[in-house]
Amino acid sequence: MGTITPSPWDDVAEWWDHEAGESGVWHQQNDIDPVVWRTLGRVQGKKILEIGCGNGYFSRRLARAGATVTACDISTTFIRLAQQNELRRHYGIRFLQRDAANLKGLNRANYDVVLSNMMLMDVRRYRSAIKEASRVLKHGGRLVFSIIHPLYSDWQHQVVTYKGRKYYARILKKYLSETDTDRAHWKIGHDTVHYHRPLQSYVHVLHDAGMCVSDLHEVPTKRKLVRAPSEEKRITNKLTKYYISSRDKAWRQFTQKEIPLFLVVEAVKTS
Repeated sequence: MGTITPSPWDDVAEWWDHEAGESGVWHQQNDIDPVVWRTLGRVQGKKILEIGCGNGYFSRRLARAGATVTACDISTTFIRLAQQNELRRHYGIRFLQRDAANLKGLNRANYDVVLSNMMLMDVRRYRSAIKEASRVLKHGGRLVFSIIHPLYSDWQHQVVTYKGRKYYARILKKYLSETDTDRAHWKIGHDTVHYHRPLQSYVHVLHDAGMCVSDLHEVPTKRKLVRAPSEEKRITNKLTKYYISSRDKAWRQFTQKEIPLFLVVEAVKTS
């Protein structure tokens, strides 16, 4: 198959495997996966490919529900961990190391469903990844993917004045431009890159790949913010004061209820 370039996710894979376990991290358990699962519907008897499977916890969930599962990830470490788990549990999942943008060796029109759960925003060649998903789907098959909501993925930190009061806020300075400036800073000291794309970019690429959006869910978080997040702790005390004074109004009242943090999309292969 050739050598795949090492992924930044190799540096965080073992830590993530420990954090995610068999249920996913908090946002996956409580915000994302319930919506993804409802969108997938009945999977028994379905042939499913998960791209960007990570440690494989969702693939195992699919297999337990009766699906025939193939799963791939670009990270050598993730695939090693998933394969070790498979040797212990025997779900019948085939785990492969693949770049989502080049699913070499996977047959055309072979799957009922392709799943990408919180992965596409981390893929530089996302157009190729979506085209590859379409290639391996049967006619009428579905691509289901979840991502960080584009409205949220490129926010900037800034102090703003509103009705005479200062607030520490996240300001969206641009949206329509595709960028790769958003980095995830993991507490173990390694970074991974997120790529911001507006929603229209995803829709256009899906259309070009012969798919049509059939369902879409904008998902807010259920997590209540009771203390400043770790990323805010790095700012100055002056800004922290503004943030804490406006925390309940700016976050709990508006963000939690009205600003979607995640996006779940279903697209059907029509051509």
